[in-house]
Amino acid sequence: MQKILTAAAFSLATVFAATTMTVVGGVAAPATAEAGVFSSIKKAASGVVKGATGVVKGTVGVVRGTAGIAGSVVKGAAGVTGSVVKGTVGAAAAVGGTVLRTQVKVVGATINAGTKVAGTVIKAGATIAKAEINAVKNVAGAAAGAVFRPGRITAVSPPTRMAIVRDHRR
Repeated sequence: MQKILTAAAFSLATVFAATTMTVVGGVAAPATAEAGVFSSIKKAASGVVKGATGVVKGTVGVVRGTAGIAGSVVKGAAGVTGSVVKGTVGAAAAVGGTVLRTQVKVVGATINAGTKVAGTVIKAGATIAKAEINAVKNVAGAAAGAVFRPGRITAVSPPTRMAIVRDHRR
C-alpha cells in the first residue's frame, strides 16, 4: 500500500506540475510532491487522504484506478468530478486527460472564454448554476451579439448535469 501511495503521489505531482490550484477558502495548493498536500500522500496508510489544504481524498489511499491516475476520480476541497476540476486551475493543467485552461470555475460558476468542460465550449460570461443560464449571457454556438435569457434551456446532460443550450433566436 505504501509503495502504491508513493507512486500515486509522484503521478499527481506530474499532473499538477507548474500548476497553482486555489481551493475553497482561497488556500493555494503546492505544485510539488514534497510540499503541502502531496507530502501527506506519501505518509497515508488509510482509506482517506487529506493534505495540508484538504485537497485530495480517495477511496483507497489517494485515487480510484488501476495504476494511480488512469480511470480515477479524485475528490477533495478543490473537487474533481469526472476529471473536471472544481476550483481555479492554472493554465493548461491536465487532469485525467482533460485540459483545463486558466481560471476554470465550476459550481457557482463562471466559465471563462475558450474553456472546455465535458466537451462543451462555453464562451466568456456564460454562467452555469443548477442547470440555469443566468440572464443575458453569450453561450457557445451563438453568433456575436446573440443572447440567451433565463428559461431557454432545452435539455440537461445527465452525466454532468450541465445545461445544453440551443439557439432560440427567431
